[in-house]
Amino acid sequence: SVVAKEMLPFVSYWKDKQLPFMIPDFGGAFGIVPNKEQETENLEFDEATYRRILEEIFATMKECYQGEIIIVYHPPVELNGDGMKLIRDPAQKVFEETCQRKGICFLDVGDAFLEEYEQTYAVPYGFCNTTMGAGHLNQTGHRIMAEELYQLLKRG
Repeated sequence: SVVAKEMLPFVSYWKDKQLPFMIPDFGGAFGIVPNKEQETENLEFDEATYRRILEEIFATMKECYQGEIIIVYHPPVELNGDGMKLIRDPAQKVFEETCQRKGICFLDVGDAFLEEYEQTYAVPYGFCNTTMGAGHLNQTGHRIMAEELYQLLKRG
């Protein structure tokens, strides 16, 4: 609970200032999706503040846990007439760079998602009773993440 209390400034900043045009939702990258009711013009991504807050969070994580920390990133995808593409969030690059600078392993499974789709046309999100390519990770998505994490751990 101590860590949760220390993260509250980030949550407040994230919700009210950094991403006011986004709402918390696990359907999007980093747990956010566009808020269609909010005007998005003239809003900019404050990279410096986001980076500073991430650095504080990662420092707290490293204080609480001295082992290797691995963050597995599974980007959202979009299906269209040309196939499947990854949706890249501008925050993802900052997140990855901050992980590298702080000695935290950042595992992006996006390329593995694309490879799977190109080989089998299987998508990592969605179920037979939901929108394919959207929502929660499905069996394919979980399998790909597990395989990628296993390969990372095996390499040491």
